[in-house]
Amino acid sequence: MDRTLQPPFLKSLDFNLPVPERTPITDFCEIVYFPSDLSEAIKIEFIFKAGQYFEPNPGVAHFCTQLLSKGVPGKDANEIANQLDYYGAHLNLSTGPDFSSITLFALKKNIKHLLPLLFSIVREPLFPETELIKFKQIFSENLKVNLEKNAYIAHNQISKMIFGNHPYGNSISSEDVNQIEASLLKSFFKSHFHPYKVFIVGALEKRDFEFLLESV
Repeated sequence: MDRTLQPPFLKSLDFNLPVPERTPITDFCEIVYFPSDLSEAIKIEFIFKAGQYFEPNPGVAHFCTQLLSKGVPGKDANEIANQLDYYGAHLNLSTGPDFSSITLFALKKNIKHLLPLLFSIVREPLFPETELIKFKQIFSENLKVNLEKNAYIAHNQISKMIFGNHPYGNSISSEDVNQIEASLLKSFFKSHFHPYKVFIVGALEKRDFEFLLESV
């Protein structure tokens, strides 16, 4: 082998992307399922058309999403967190410009214990006043820190210059935080938190998939 010569360049396009199984639930919602036995972990993600674009006031979408797991009938925030920890699961809540999402990461063997909790969070959050006050205090303190950062200020200014009065150009202020009330969050949840897409990755048991179909 002559190592002074570079090897020939090979460009291969011979690969196959996985094709998901699509199950329509309504005219506006479908389940997209990627069955896989590569891991014992499963990911279930609910997507809602409940992002920044739809919020009546800055911050409402973010606050609504983050407080979904802070109380449901029969369980407070600590009990929800303890159940997730007990089964080694993780719940991720996020809000973007157009969509909000709830994502559960868990082991296949524990999914049956977590699906009822997940659907309770998706369907019937309570938005407890004590949790809202706590979250507003934490958010306000973080906002004060961020307002001292040039990158954060520049990002807000650029967004405003590009999008103007469009919701994409909004940035939350301390005054906006003060105006957020539980009744506003409940109203926004009722109006916008209807499943748009449900993504599943992993080998879900048939009984668990059927339970999910019946519950969406």
